[in-house]
Amino acid sequence: MHVPTGFSGETELLCGPCIGKIIEQDEQPQPPAAVPSERPIGNRFVCQGPIVKKSNGEVLPVEEPLFLMRARDWLAVPMLLKYRELAVADGCNDYLLALFDESLDQFRKFAAEHVNRMKQPGVTRGK
Repeated sequence: MHVPTGFSGETELLCGPCIGKIIEQDEQPQPPAAVPSERPIGNRFVCQGPIVKKSNGEVLPVEEPLFLMRARDWLAVPMLLKYRELAVADGCNDYLLALFDESLDQFRKFAAEHVNRMKQPGVTRGK
């Protein structure tokens, strides 16, 4: 779950037993962090600490690529709806769909309550 901290470009990442911060990086790929406790999330974000799956405590391996979508991205809800459509077509179980629907509701609520913060992805070019 990602919760805005009130600071531009920062989001709290709450995941199981760990609490880390995600810091948006420039759009340009960055060299790997010198501190081993930093975990990249794609080429735009880094988490200061491990990322843990809440349901079972599994620490996600550093070598596994991740993708982070922010609620302020005005393409996020349509993308999540398409992903849900694919999940249903693939036969994903009700457990996953319920969790996914909860996230989708959070994204929709954010978009409705923060219309002035919504933006096209990449428009700030990492600034």
